[in-house]
Amino acid sequence: MTEKTDPRAQRRMGRPYRAPTDLTAASASVPEQRPRLAWLLGINRMLRLDGAYAHRRDFLAALADQGVSCDESKLSRWESGASSVPPDAIRAYEEILDLDPHSLRAAIGLEIDPEPQRRKHQKSAAEFDRLISAMLAGNATGPEWMELTDELASDREVYLRASDWAQLTSQLLSEQARATGTAYVARTVAATRLAAHPAAQPHFVRSVGALVLDDRVRRREGAVRLLASLQGPRAWNLMLRLCTTGALPVRMGAIDVAIRHAGDEPRTRQELATLEKALVQLLEELPRDRSLLALAEQLPEASAQFRAHLANLGTAEPILVSAAERSIAAGLAAAAQAALHGRHGGWDGEPDAMLVSLTADALFHPTARRIRAAYGVLDASPYRLGLANAALDLAGRNLKTNDPAGRAAARMAHFLQAQDGAKLLHIAESARDTRRRAEITAALAGQRDPLSRADLARVSALQDSPEMVDATVHALGMLGMLDTLRPTGTKKLDERAQRMATWWRSNGARVEA
Repeated sequence: MTEKTDPRAQRRMGRPYRAPTDLTAASASVPEQRPRLAWLLGINRMLRLDGAYAHRRDFLAALADQGVSCDESKLSRWESGASSVPPDAIRAYEEILDLDPHSLRAAIGLEIDPEPQRRKHQKSAAEFDRLISAMLAGNATGPEWMELTDELASDREVYLRASDWAQLTSQLLSEQARATGTAYVARTVAATRLAAHPAAQPHFVRSVGALVLDDRVRRREGAVRLLASLQGPRAWNLMLRLCTTGALPVRMGAIDVAIRHAGDEPRTRQELATLEKALVQLLEELPRDRSLLALAEQLPEASAQFRAHLANLGTAEPILVSAAERSIAAGLAAAAQAALHGRHGGWDGEPDAMLVSLTADALFHPTARRIRAAYGVLDASPYRLGLANAALDLAGRNLKTNDPAGRAAARMAHFLQAQDGAKLLHIAESARDTRRRAEITAALAGQRDPLSRADLARVSALQDSPEMVDATVHALGMLGMLDTLRPTGTKKLDERAQRMATWWRSNGARVEA
């Protein structure tokens, strides 16, 4: 069994595996896609299904069964990043390796074809109606959402009533806010596709605005990012409004998207001044936040006054991941490699350079787009769970300090869904840093094994600040356990908790499929 599942042994049986090199400049805000896709293809092929396709010849036969013509040389070029990979080949990887549809393409931002092809076999009217009814009733799975958006992308002239478009977009955003893992990826792909449909755009603007401005919802970043796909003055005006309204993560996300839009087409001096004002306000709240400083450097046509403000903050040099931070990332990556490869033996401890680079980006890069891009790739890799557990171990150290590395590790454990309820609860109860505690508490929402009633009571007892109320209600709402929410004895906190709970009671618990 060891010989079958050890990828290094398999490499000697054919053309040597050439790991792709991450070509992304350290200061770039957008990563190079091809090397990351190449790494995902190669690492998933070699490590998924207990190494069943670690030998290229076995995989080539499976590709042929999927109708993809390929030889060892072409496969090597795909997995080293030397040549681009056609969409049908990526779909074949997903099918052969038993991965969720669109998972690899979504991971590196290629979930949408620029020019969707008209389907050869359109769905019948009855099947289309069934899908629409399932969506509107909240009974659709992630793959069904993607089926529907495939159908809509292939026919831009499809007719739906305005009320159906409005309910469809609202339901999709509600489910995205309550989904994790592959269910979240599927709805994000579907939402991005649907947002590009001309008939859906005005309804999406209203639905995004309604959800993002609803402070009962803790997880709104997915809806904010959808603004990048929306065009027109309504979408732009909403972006500007969100830059100065509401919770800090919403404002930061809106500024990120608005700066991207401002770089794509000319904006008035007044509009750019609004962005400058919003950035200055955030920098006053978080004076040395690296992600904010990186965003400020990207603002087009910045005024002399704004540039002087940045100079006073000392942002003349690029803000990059430090050597110490990269060392921390390398340690987590090595732990994830050991956890995965150690089950079968044969790992000689050689670090995976791409895994280290992605882990460093996710934990410490100052640019929000680089962070999100890294998490997307890591989530689709076979190292996800090992990395999540290693991050949870790091988050559990130095609990009596406001350790930035511990806070970043808590975010990673949350995003990659670490599965250790006991350890999550211990950190949530013991850490001094409120941001770390809130992140870890929210991570309880992704637990697959049920928490005991005693543990749920401990979760409810975490509500000692507004941030912890938000995280606690989010976790219990996702788990469908709001009945265990207990009063804190503080009127303002209890009122906040009950108000947030109303959203979950009207929308439902965690989306599973």
